[in-house]
Amino acid sequence: MSEPTNPVQLFSEMLGSPLGELISSVGQGVGDAQAALDQGALEQTLEIYDLSKDDEKTDAELKLLKLIREIGYQPTFYTIPETEVEAQISLSLDLKSEQASPIGGTPLSKFKVNATPLNAGNMNRFGLQANAMAKLKFKIVPVPPPQNIVDIRYVPDLVGPISPTDPSPKTWNETTKELLDNLGFTVLFKTQEGDLITDETLVEGLAIFSQTPDAGTIANTANVPLELTFQDLHKVPDLSTLNWNSETEEIIEDLGFTYAFKTPEGDAIIDETLVEGLLIGSQSPLAGSIANASNTPIEIVFEDLHKVPTLIGTYWSSEEEEIIENLGFTYQLFDADSLETITFEEANGYLVQDQSLASGTFAYTGDTINVFVNTNDM
Repeated sequence: MSEPTNPVQLFSEMLGSPLGELISSVGQGVGDAQAALDQGALEQTLEIYDLSKDDEKTDAELKLLKLIREIGYQPTFYTIPETEVEAQISLSLDLKSEQASPIGGTPLSKFKVNATPLNAGNMNRFGLQANAMAKLKFKIVPVPPPQNIVDIRYVPDLVGPISPTDPSPKTWNETTKELLDNLGFTVLFKTQEGDLITDETLVEGLAIFSQTPDAGTIANTANVPLELTFQDLHKVPDLSTLNWNSETEEIIEDLGFTYAFKTPEGDAIIDETLVEGLLIGSQSPLAGSIANASNTPIEIVFEDLHKVPTLIGTYWSSEEEEIIENLGFTYQLFDADSLETITFEEANGYLVQDQSLASGTFAYTGDTINVFVNTNDM
Protein backbone atom coordinates (compact mmCIF):
# COMPACT_ATOMS: atom_id res chain seq x y z
CA MET A 1 0.00 0.00 0.00
CA SER A 2 1.46 3.38 -1.00
CA GLU A 3 1.97 6.11 1.58
CA PRO A 4 -0.58 8.95 1.34
CA THR A 5 0.75 12.05 -0.33
CA ASN A 6 -2.13 14.44 0.63
CA PRO A 7 -0.98 16.33 3.79
CA VAL A 8 -4.52 16.60 5.16
CA GLN A 9 -5.10 12.84 4.69
CA LEU A 10 -1.73 12.11 6.28
CA PHE A 11 -2.54 14.22 9.39
CA SER A 12 -5.95 12.60 9.67
CA GLU A 13 -4.44 9.09 9.74
CA MET A 14 -1.70 10.01 12.18
CA LEU A 15 -3.61 11.92 14.84
CA GLY A 16 -6.48 11.24 17.23
CA SER A 17 -9.85 12.75 18.16
CA PRO A 18 -11.11 16.30 17.64
CA LEU A 19 -9.73 18.86 20.08
CA GLY A 20 -13.21 19.64 21.44
CA GLU A 21 -13.79 15.99 22.34
CA LEU A 22 -10.50 15.87 24.23
CA ILE A 23 -11.46 18.84 26.37
CA SER A 24 -15.03 17.66 26.89
CA SER A 25 -13.85 14.18 27.96
CA VAL A 26 -11.73 15.76 30.70
CA GLY A 27 -14.71 17.88 31.74
CA GLN A 28 -16.94 14.80 31.78
CA GLY A 29 -14.53 13.05 34.12
CA VAL A 30 -14.50 16.01 36.52
CA GLY A 31 -18.31 16.20 36.34
CA ASP A 32 -18.68 12.50 37.14
CA ALA A 33 -16.42 12.88 40.16
CA GLN A 34 -18.40 15.88 41.43
CA ALA A 35 -21.70 14.07 40.84
CA ALA A 36 -20.49 11.17 42.97
CA LEU A 37 -19.64 13.56 45.82
CA ASP A 38 -23.01 15.31 45.52
CA GLN A 39 -24.90 12.04 45.44
CA GLY A 40 -23.27 10.90 48.66
CA ALA A 41 -24.18 14.11 50.47
CA LEU A 42 -27.76 14.10 49.15
CA GLU A 43 -28.28 10.48 50.15
CA GLN A 44 -27.09 11.31 53.66
CA THR A 45 -29.50 14.28 53.84
CA LEU A 46 -32.48 12.24 52.71
CA GLU A 47 -31.54 9.37 55.04
CA ILE A 48 -31.61 11.70 58.04
CA TYR A 49 -35.02 13.15 57.22
CA ASP A 50 -36.70 10.01 55.81
CA LEU A 51 -39.38 9.38 58.45
CA SER A 52 -40.67 6.26 56.72
CA LYS A 53 -37.66 4.29 57.98
CA ASP A 54 -37.97 5.32 61.64
CA ASP A 55 -39.76 2.06 62.49
CA GLU A 56 -36.64 0.15 61.45
CA LYS A 57 -34.37 2.00 63.89
CA THR A 58 -33.61 1.35 67.54
CA ASP A 59 -34.65 3.70 70.32
CA ALA A 60 -31.08 4.97 70.63
CA GLU A 61 -30.88 5.67 66.90
CA LEU A 62 -34.24 7.45 66.97
CA LYS A 63 -33.14 9.59 69.89
CA LEU A 64 -29.99 10.64 68.03
CA LEU A 65 -31.95 11.28 64.81
CA LYS A 66 -34.47 13.44 66.66
CA LEU A 67 -31.66 15.56 68.07
CA ILE A 68 -30.00 15.86 64.65
CA ARG A 69 -33.31 16.92 63.05
CA GLU A 70 -34.08 19.45 65.79
CA ILE A 71 -30.73 21.25 65.39
CA GLY A 72 -31.14 21.26 61.61
CA TYR A 73 -27.95 19.30 60.93
CA GLN A 74 -26.90 19.09 57.29
CA PRO A 75 -24.22 16.73 55.87
CA THR A 76 -21.19 18.44 54.35
CA PHE A 77 -21.27 18.97 50.59
CA TYR A 78 -17.78 18.51 49.10
CA THR A 79 -16.86 20.22 45.84
CA ILE A 80 -13.98 20.14 43.39
CA PRO A 81 -13.30 23.87 43.38
CA GLU A 82 -11.15 23.96 40.26
CA THR A 83 -9.39 21.59 37.87
CA GLU A 84 -6.39 22.75 35.86
CA VAL A 85 -5.22 20.67 32.89
CA GLU A 86 -1.91 21.03 31.08
CA ALA A 87 -0.95 18.59 28.33
CA GLN A 88 1.46 18.35 25.42
CA ILE A 89 -0.35 17.37 22.28
CA SER A 90 0.17 17.16 18.57
CA LEU A 91 -2.33 18.96 16.38
CA SER A 92 -3.53 18.02 12.93
CA LEU A 93 -5.99 19.30 10.38
CA ASP A 94 -8.75 17.12 9.01
CA LEU A 95 -10.83 18.01 5.98
CA LYS A 96 -14.40 18.50 7.16
CA SER A 97 -16.11 19.69 3.95
CA GLU A 98 -15.33 21.19 0.58
CA GLN A 99 -17.43 23.37 -1.68
CA ALA A 100 -16.96 25.33 -4.88
CA SER A 101 -15.84 28.94 -4.58
CA PRO A 102 -18.51 31.44 -5.68
CA ILE A 103 -15.87 33.33 -7.68
CA GLY A 104 -14.29 30.24 -9.23
CA GLY A 105 -10.79 28.92 -8.80
CA THR A 106 -9.66 26.77 -5.88
CA PRO A 107 -12.51 25.11 -3.94
CA LEU A 108 -13.19 26.35 -0.41
CA SER A 109 -12.39 23.80 2.30
CA LYS A 110 -13.37 23.53 5.98
CA PHE A 111 -11.04 21.77 8.40
CA LYS A 112 -11.34 20.58 12.00
CA VAL A 113 -8.49 20.41 14.49
CA ASN A 114 -7.58 16.97 15.86
CA ALA A 115 -5.41 16.42 18.92
CA THR A 116 -3.30 13.46 20.07
CA PRO A 117 -1.56 13.43 23.46
CA LEU A 118 2.20 13.11 23.08
CA ASN A 119 3.56 9.90 24.50
CA ALA A 120 6.40 7.58 23.59
CA GLY A 121 4.22 5.31 21.50
CA ASN A 122 2.80 8.09 19.37
CA MET A 123 6.18 9.79 18.97
CA ASN A 124 7.89 6.59 17.86
CA ARG A 125 5.09 5.59 15.58
CA PHE A 126 4.47 8.88 13.82
CA GLY A 127 7.57 10.97 14.36
CA LEU A 128 7.50 14.67 15.01
CA GLN A 129 8.12 16.02 11.54
CA ALA A 130 4.47 15.58 10.50
CA ASN A 131 2.90 17.02 13.65
CA ALA A 132 2.24 20.46 14.91
CA MET A 133 3.62 20.60 18.47
CA ALA A 134 1.48 22.45 21.02
CA LYS A 135 0.88 22.77 24.74
CA LEU A 136 -2.80 22.66 25.74
CA LYS A 137 -3.73 24.36 29.01
CA PHE A 138 -7.25 24.96 30.32
CA LYS A 139 -9.23 25.18 33.57
CA ILE A 140 -12.52 23.58 34.56
CA VAL A 141 -14.26 25.77 37.16
CA PRO A 142 -17.58 24.73 38.76
CA VAL A 143 -20.52 27.11 38.77
CA PRO A 144 -22.40 27.69 42.05
CA PRO A 145 -24.74 24.84 42.94
CA PRO A 146 -28.53 25.33 42.87
CA GLN A 147 -29.80 27.46 45.72
CA ASN A 148 -31.17 25.72 48.82
CA ILE A 149 -30.13 22.27 47.71
CA VAL A 150 -29.65 21.34 51.38
CA ASP A 151 -33.40 22.01 51.92
CA ILE A 152 -34.66 18.97 50.01
CA ARG A 153 -36.69 16.52 52.10
CA TYR A 154 -38.85 13.47 51.78
CA VAL A 155 -42.46 14.56 52.32
CA PRO A 156 -43.85 12.76 55.41
CA ASP A 157 -47.15 10.87 55.37
CA LEU A 158 -49.72 12.94 57.27
CA VAL A 159 -52.88 11.22 56.01
CA GLY A 160 -54.46 8.03 57.22
CA PRO A 161 -53.99 5.97 60.40
CA ILE A 162 -51.32 6.82 62.92
CA SER A 163 -49.76 3.35 62.65
CA PRO A 164 -50.66 -0.22 61.71
CA THR A 165 -51.60 -0.84 65.35
CA ASP A 166 -53.39 2.48 65.85
CA PRO A 167 -56.17 3.12 63.32
CA SER A 168 -56.85 6.61 64.63
CA PRO A 169 -56.45 9.24 61.89
CA LYS A 170 -53.50 11.58 61.97
CA THR A 171 -54.50 15.00 63.22
CA TRP A 172 -53.03 18.48 63.39
CA ASN A 173 -51.51 18.76 66.85
CA GLU A 174 -48.28 19.76 68.57
CA THR A 175 -46.56 16.53 67.50
CA THR A 176 -47.41 17.08 63.82
CA LYS A 177 -46.39 20.71 64.04
CA GLU A 178 -43.06 19.86 65.67
CA LEU A 179 -42.37 17.24 63.01
CA LEU A 180 -42.86 19.67 60.14
CA ASP A 181 -40.95 22.43 61.91
CA ASN A 182 -37.97 20.10 62.31
CA LEU A 183 -38.13 19.17 58.63
CA GLY A 184 -38.25 22.86 57.70
CA PHE A 185 -41.63 22.85 55.93
CA THR A 186 -43.97 25.80 55.92
CA VAL A 187 -47.61 24.74 56.13
CA LEU A 188 -50.76 26.06 54.48
CA PHE A 189 -54.17 25.01 55.73
CA LYS A 190 -57.00 24.78 53.22
CA THR A 191 -60.58 23.64 52.90
CA GLN A 192 -61.48 20.93 50.39
CA GLU A 193 -62.68 23.72 48.10
CA GLY A 194 -59.22 25.35 48.22
CA ASP A 195 -60.04 28.25 50.53
CA LEU A 196 -57.13 29.34 52.72
CA ILE A 197 -57.52 28.86 56.48
CA THR A 198 -55.55 31.50 58.38
CA ASP A 199 -56.70 30.71 61.92
CA GLU A 200 -54.67 27.71 63.09
CA THR A 201 -56.94 27.19 66.10
CA LEU A 202 -59.67 26.02 63.71
CA VAL A 203 -57.64 22.96 62.63
CA GLU A 204 -56.35 21.99 66.07
CA GLY A 205 -57.18 18.33 66.68
CA LEU A 206 -58.83 17.81 63.28
CA ALA A 207 -58.05 14.82 61.07
CA ILE A 208 -55.93 15.70 58.03
CA PHE A 209 -57.91 14.81 54.92
CA SER A 210 -55.26 15.23 52.20
CA GLN A 211 -51.84 16.71 51.56
CA THR A 212 -49.83 18.23 48.72
CA PRO A 213 -47.10 17.23 47.83
CA ASP A 214 -47.87 13.54 48.25
CA ALA A 215 -46.17 11.52 50.94
CA GLY A 216 -42.87 9.97 49.88
CA THR A 217 -42.09 12.52 47.19
CA ILE A 218 -39.11 14.84 47.42
CA ALA A 219 -39.68 18.56 47.91
CA ASN A 220 -37.57 21.63 48.54
CA THR A 221 -38.70 23.15 51.83
CA ALA A 222 -37.37 26.56 50.79
CA ASN A 223 -39.98 27.07 48.06
CA VAL A 224 -42.56 24.27 48.34
CA PRO A 225 -45.10 24.70 51.16
CA LEU A 226 -46.96 21.68 52.46
CA GLU A 227 -50.71 22.13 51.89
CA LEU A 228 -53.03 20.29 54.27
CA THR A 229 -56.79 20.06 53.78
CA PHE A 230 -59.42 19.32 56.40
CA GLN A 231 -62.69 17.63 55.51
CA ASP A 232 -64.98 19.38 57.99
CA LEU A 233 -63.80 22.95 57.44
CA HIS A 234 -65.54 25.09 54.85
CA LYS A 235 -66.07 28.71 53.93
CA VAL A 236 -69.48 29.89 55.12
CA PRO A 237 -71.67 30.84 52.13
CA ASP A 238 -73.26 34.28 51.81
CA LEU A 239 -77.01 33.89 52.38
CA SER A 240 -77.87 37.52 53.07
CA THR A 241 -79.42 38.22 49.67
CA LEU A 242 -81.27 34.91 49.34
CA ASN A 243 -84.78 33.78 50.14
CA TRP A 244 -85.24 30.54 52.02
CA ASN A 245 -86.11 27.74 49.64
CA SER A 246 -84.87 24.32 48.55
CA GLU A 247 -82.00 25.83 46.54
CA THR A 248 -80.71 27.77 49.54
CA GLU A 249 -80.99 24.66 51.67
CA GLU A 250 -78.98 22.69 49.08
CA ILE A 251 -76.16 25.26 49.15
CA ILE A 252 -75.81 24.77 52.90
CA GLU A 253 -76.10 20.99 52.93
CA ASP A 254 -73.65 20.51 50.05
CA LEU A 255 -70.97 22.02 52.30
CA GLY A 256 -71.94 19.74 55.16
CA PHE A 257 -73.46 22.44 57.35
CA THR A 258 -76.63 22.15 59.37
CA TYR A 259 -78.80 25.20 60.02
CA ALA A 260 -81.15 26.76 62.54
CA PHE A 261 -83.75 29.53 62.17
CA LYS A 262 -84.10 32.45 64.55
CA THR A 263 -85.97 35.70 64.95
CA PRO A 264 -84.00 38.96 65.34
CA GLU A 265 -84.66 38.67 69.08
CA GLY A 266 -82.97 35.23 69.17
CA ASP A 267 -86.05 33.05 69.46
CA ALA A 268 -85.67 29.64 67.80
CA ILE A 269 -88.05 28.92 64.91
CA ILE A 270 -88.87 25.23 64.70
CA ASP A 271 -91.54 25.22 61.99
CA GLU A 272 -89.69 25.55 58.67
CA THR A 273 -92.91 26.30 56.79
CA LEU A 274 -93.00 29.69 58.54
CA VAL A 275 -89.82 30.84 56.78
CA GLU A 276 -90.49 29.43 53.32
CA GLY A 277 -89.86 32.18 50.78
CA LEU A 278 -88.75 34.74 53.38
CA LEU A 279 -85.71 36.95 52.74
CA ILE A 280 -82.76 36.04 54.95
CA GLY A 281 -81.79 39.03 57.04
CA SER A 282 -78.50 37.95 58.61
CA GLN A 283 -76.47 34.88 59.50
CA SER A 284 -73.92 33.54 61.93
CA PRO A 285 -71.10 32.65 61.33
CA LEU A 286 -70.48 35.53 58.94
CA ALA A 287 -70.27 34.87 55.22
CA GLY A 288 -66.71 34.20 54.07
CA SER A 289 -65.48 33.00 57.44
CA ILE A 290 -64.22 29.44 57.94
CA ALA A 291 -66.24 27.16 60.20
CA ASN A 292 -66.37 23.51 61.19
CA ALA A 293 -69.45 22.07 59.54
CA SER A 294 -69.54 19.11 61.94
CA ASN A 295 -70.23 21.23 65.01
CA THR A 296 -71.16 24.72 63.83
CA PRO A 297 -74.71 25.16 62.52
CA ILE A 298 -75.44 28.26 60.47
CA GLU A 299 -77.94 30.40 62.35
CA ILE A 300 -80.25 32.15 59.89
CA VAL A 301 -82.16 35.21 61.05
CA PHE A 302 -85.39 36.38 59.40
CA GLU A 303 -86.01 40.04 60.15
CA ASP A 304 -89.73 39.82 59.34
CA LEU A 305 -90.62 36.98 61.68
CA HIS A 306 -91.15 37.50 65.43
CA LYS A 307 -92.54 35.74 68.45
CA VAL A 308 -95.83 37.25 69.60
CA PRO A 309 -95.43 38.78 73.08
CA THR A 310 -97.53 37.78 76.07
CA LEU A 311 -100.02 40.55 76.85
CA ILE A 312 -102.60 38.60 78.86
CA GLY A 313 -102.42 39.50 82.52
CA THR A 314 -100.78 42.86 81.94
CA TYR A 315 -102.42 46.24 82.29
CA TRP A 316 -102.62 48.14 79.04
CA SER A 317 -100.25 51.07 78.90
CA SER A 318 -97.68 52.75 76.67
CA GLU A 319 -95.18 50.05 77.66
CA GLU A 320 -97.30 47.30 76.09
CA GLU A 321 -97.80 49.49 73.04
CA GLU A 322 -94.03 49.97 72.71
CA ILE A 323 -93.37 46.22 72.99
CA ILE A 324 -95.76 45.53 70.12
CA GLU A 325 -94.44 48.29 67.88
CA ASN A 326 -90.79 47.39 68.50
CA LEU A 327 -91.53 43.93 67.14
CA GLY A 328 -93.04 45.44 64.01
CA PHE A 329 -96.63 44.44 64.83
CA THR A 330 -99.70 46.63 64.83
CA TYR A 331 -102.56 46.26 67.33
CA GLN A 332 -106.30 46.75 67.66
CA LEU A 333 -107.99 47.28 71.04
CA PHE A 334 -111.36 45.73 71.92
CA ASP A 335 -113.63 45.76 74.94
CA ALA A 336 -113.57 42.20 76.29
CA ASP A 337 -117.31 42.18 77.04
CA SER A 338 -118.85 44.02 74.11
CA LEU A 339 -116.09 43.16 71.62
CA GLU A 340 -116.35 46.70 70.33
CA THR A 341 -113.22 48.59 69.38
CA ILE A 342 -111.98 51.09 71.93
CA THR A 343 -109.32 53.80 71.96
CA PHE A 344 -105.97 53.79 73.71
CA GLU A 345 -107.32 56.19 76.35
CA GLU A 346 -110.33 53.95 76.98
CA ALA A 347 -108.10 50.88 77.45
CA ASN A 348 -105.30 52.58 79.36
CA GLY A 349 -104.79 51.03 82.80
CA TYR A 350 -107.20 48.17 82.31
CA LEU A 351 -106.38 44.42 82.45
CA VAL A 352 -105.69 42.63 79.20
CA GLN A 353 -107.94 39.61 79.32
CA ASP A 354 -107.23 37.99 75.96
CA GLN A 355 -105.27 38.44 72.74
CA SER A 356 -105.15 37.22 69.21
CA LEU A 357 -102.49 36.49 67.82
CA ALA A 358 -101.70 33.96 70.54
CA SER A 359 -98.65 34.65 72.69
CA GLY A 360 -95.61 32.50 71.95
CA THR A 361 -96.60 31.88 68.33
CA PHE A 362 -94.77 33.46 65.41
CA ALA A 363 -96.13 36.17 63.15
CA TYR A 364 -94.82 38.46 60.44
CA THR A 365 -93.93 42.10 60.52
CA GLY A 366 -97.07 44.15 59.99
CA ASP A 367 -99.44 41.53 61.40
CA THR A 368 -102.09 42.82 63.81
CA ILE A 369 -102.52 41.67 67.40
CA ASN A 370 -106.09 41.99 68.68
CA VAL A 371 -106.02 42.98 72.33
CA PHE A 372 -109.12 42.42 74.50
CA VAL A 373 -109.27 44.66 77.56
CA ASN A 374 -111.62 44.25 80.52
CA THR A 375 -112.71 47.83 81.03
CA ASN A 376 -114.90 46.84 83.97
CA ASP A 377 -111.90 45.68 86.02
CA MET A 378 -110.55 48.39 88.31
